[in-house]
Amino acid sequence: MKNLRLISLLTILIMSSCAKKMNNANDVVKTHEVDSEISVDEETIYSERTPRKPSLMFAMALSDSLQRPILINFHADWCIPCRNMEAQVLSTESTALLLDKFIYWSIDGETAQGANIRTIYDVFSYPCFLIINSKGEVVQRKDGTSSEAEFHVFLNSGLN
Repeated sequence: MKNLRLISLLTILIMSSCAKKMNNANDVVKTHEVDSEISVDEETIYSERTPRKPSLMFAMALSDSLQRPILINFHADWCIPCRNMEAQVLSTESTALLLDKFIYWSIDGETAQGANIRTIYDVFSYPCFLIINSKGEVVQRKDGTSSEAEFHVFLNSGLN
């Protein structure tokens, strides 16, 4: 079952990257193409939270090279609990210190890219946090909101 999920994930990502390349071939200006779904400036650091969205395959490769797990934050613009988690938990200094130990990827589950990945990982509600390894396998999962202390326990459990 896990192999089928991984194959489905790779198929979706390859198909979306091909379509994206065909549609946005001329959009890259003064940047270097890192992978098929994103072009970034040389100075972009992916361990920091950034609004740009790399592909899951890129995040998995980065996870493998840095030996860090990936934390995926599935959210939606309309989701009030997601906004509360961002304001009360994710934006604190103590959480930021823990997030530095992960490849942090915040993705809107309502976008095309987010919907594809949400389907593969069976995400049905927001917020949903997944800690995955460099092979794309779920290590820990947290659905819904939590206090800062509870979220730290969740993060630390994904590091062990």
